[in-house]
Amino acid sequence: LPRSDFEEPIPDDRYHGIYFAMLLAGVGFLLPYNSFITDVDYLHHKFQGTSIVFDLSLTYILVALLAVILNNVLVERLSLHTRITVGYILALGPLLFVSVFDVWLAKFTTAQAYVVNLVSVGVVAFGCTVQQSSFYGYMGMLPKRYTQGVMTGESTAGVIISLSRIFTKLLIPDERRNTLIFFLVSISMEMLCFLLHLLVRRSQFVRYYTSHAQGKGAGKLPDARDNGTGYRVHHDVTAEEVRFVSL
Repeated sequence: LPRSDFEEPIPDDRYHGIYFAMLLAGVGFLLPYNSFITDVDYLHHKFQGTSIVFDLSLTYILVALLAVILNNVLVERLSLHTRITVGYILALGPLLFVSVFDVWLAKFTTAQAYVVNLVSVGVVAFGCTVQQSSFYGYMGMLPKRYTQGVMTGESTAGVIISLSRIFTKLLIPDERRNTLIFFLVSISMEMLCFLLHLLVRRSQFVRYYTSHAQGKGAGKLPDARDNGTGYRVHHDVTAEEVRFVSL
């Protein structure tokens, strides 16, 4: 490797702020969908005698499959951050729409609300799947601990949403009001994830690693906190060879 690659100082993740943002990003992947299916008591009360939870889950799975295929087709046509941003917008929109027009204002009949919830989950599934698959490509440019942070966030998303639902029901007896507050909490968390993404992508730390990952023939740079084996694998694209470089 050129000496200039070693001479450039590697930015530090001060106070682990980048890691925390990636942790929340993992929560944000599954938060919108979990918000729809965790208020199962409200759904069964509003749509009595229906299979609303099953229908929501089936809709999510089918649309998510379509989103993965489409994301692979568009991966070279739309930039990484464009896909992530669109994913956040598609995840936030249905949450906000259902919270205001269905839960709060009750503008729809039962049959209309049923369709609205299914369509909303479909949009959420598309947005979150595109966002999630794009984010893992994004994390592939950063040190491996940040991918671990995203995965940790995903694993805790259900717990966080469940606790939110439990506390809103305990503190607010009225079912309609506590469901509205529950959705507003979810919207606030998702907006926080989105804002942190916009801030983090402009940080010196992220720009350093992403710029090197997108450079000619540059391999993934190691993190100073990662335990290495004493060797770096260098893939020279132009010479079509792989060699080990002692550290």
